Amino acid sequence: MTLLEAVVLGMVQGLTELLPISSSAHLVLVPALLGWDEPSVPLAVALHVGTAAAVCVAFRRDLAELFSGTWRHVARRPRPDETAQRDRDSARMVFCLAVATLPAAVAGVAFKHAVEAAFHSPTAVGGFLLVTALILVAAQWFSGRTKVRDAVTWKQALIVGLAQALALLPGVSRSGATIGAGLALGLEATLAVRFAFLLSLPIILGGGLVEVFDLGGANIPPGELASYAVGALVAALCGWLAIKLVFGAVRTGRLGWYAVYCAVVGSVALLAGLVRT
Repeated sequence: MTLLEAVVLGMVQGLTELLPISSSAHLVLVPALLGWDEPSVPLAVALHVGTAAAVCVAFRRDLAELFSGTWRHVARRPRPDETAQRDRDSARMVFCLAVATLPAAVAGVAFKHAVEAAFHSPTAVGGFLLVTALILVAAQWFSGRTKVRDAVTWKQALIVGLAQALALLPGVSRSGATIGAGLALGLEATLAVRFAFLLSLPIILGGGLVEVFDLGGANIPPGELASYAVGALVAALCGWLAIKLVFGAVRTGRLGWYAVYCAVVGSVALLAGLVRT
């Protein structure tokens, strides 16, 4: 693993994990295009850590409020009425995030081998990128056409969670699927994005933890540790930028540009795969 590979793959992971264009697709297509091996497990762990760090930094106030508010609500600490309501809202949000995490966690275990097999097929990745393009077009269409809601219910959370489970397939964007589902359900745009990114944390960290177990007792060459650290840092910086870009795109109604990108890349990958066969 060279430093250049770590930097490039860090950029790919950080941007595409959080932009609605599918990190799994790009981590298959970019190495294939450049003639590189697939990212090693240690590098994958480092990139997951970097991306999770970007989400934690960007949403640090939200996370602090969710944890502290839920704790106060569960502990039934006496609070003024206004603050008590915020604590109840925090507890409800944490519950909804837990509900939304379940479908992807269950599907990841149940369909682990089938999903892993799809990662080795650029043709499948291209086809699923086209699915992401359709999701983004639908999200753009629904946005503004449904009643705007400023809170997430557990039923809406479950539907968003099912959309996230679909994103286990390489080429289906997690952020695209979850933001799209939120907008289709009528969530206010900023809330839809906020919920989607907070929901990404358990899955990103869980994916990194699974890869740590896969790593087992494998020895990491000391010379590559610096590359992994740089890859993680690049992923974190690019992830932070991606979060800003997504908020801007949703607020200004420009998700369609990402749909066009996914449609173009997906079509090229699909045609290239068909030609090879």
